[in-house]
Amino acid sequence: MFYAFQVDDDSYLIAYNDTVHKHGLITSMLGLELTVDGRHFRDGVMRVKCLASISPVLWSGDKESVLQRRRGIIDNREAMLLVHGSAMRMHPLDTTLRTWRLLASVTALIKICQLILSTKLT
Repeated sequence: MFYAFQVDDDSYLIAYNDTVHKHGLITSMLGLELTVDGRHFRDGVMRVKCLASISPVLWSGDKESVLQRRRGIIDNREAMLLVHGSAMRMHPLDTTLRTWRLLASVTALIKICQLILSTKLT
């Protein structure tokens, strides 16, 4: 059976400081840390999905401005990560190594999400 896990507890999340770029783009990062076991894998594969939503800024300072939706703008971006492993043969000493591998993979996924979100939305 496939185990679906949705992060609804902030204890799994690692908050990082936002990065403000010179042209006003703000890059936000959020890390994910959890211990995996056999129920997270299906046929030796674990899927991690990252979904990011972009909201327009309606007010800036004291000036009010309304942004209209333009054709071609994508509101949601998502990336998928496949983690291959052998969940049936997990050894207690192997768990730490697998956790580090997962963290490295999730870090790579976060970077991919950042690249996707920083592309021009036109």
